[in-house]
Amino acid sequence: MNISSADLLRVLGSGLQQKIESATKSSHAMQNFAGLLESARKGDVQTGLPVEIVNGADVTLSQETLDKIAAIVDRAHAAGATRIVVLDGEQALDVDVLSRRVLGKVNLHDGHIMTEIDGVARLSGDNADSMQILPLPGERSVSSASLLRELEKKIAG
Repeated sequence: MNISSADLLRVLGSGLQQKIESATKSSHAMQNFAGLLESARKGDVQTGLPVEIVNGADVTLSQETLDKIAAIVDRAHAAGATRIVVLDGEQALDVDVLSRRVLGKVNLHDGHIMTEIDGVARLSGDNADSMQILPLPGERSVSSASLLRELEKKIAG
């Protein structure tokens, strides 16, 4: 079997064309994914998954409020939060973002300190547009090291 140089170039060219087409499709897919991720962070993408209240949480919420919390959980999850506090009027709710469950009420009175929270959202108004997720650590907030230095100054001084 005798292969000419033109045949070899044709074979190489077809492989190169396939790689270029594959890279182009991959680039478009990455742009679409990046756009989808940005939309999720803005709250434009809703999963439609419900949020439930755990047994024994001593919390009663309307379906409308649970739907609003579900939208907040979608945004919090897209922002990387795993556990948030949702402020609803006079009550604060402890919400596990990953399991999509309201764990109970949070005591914000008498100096009670709650740890392991990486986001806070305020539920207010009649529509989901009025909710806000406050910045998580590292997003326009004071770094842990600088906060520690400031606390040390307060304790020492």
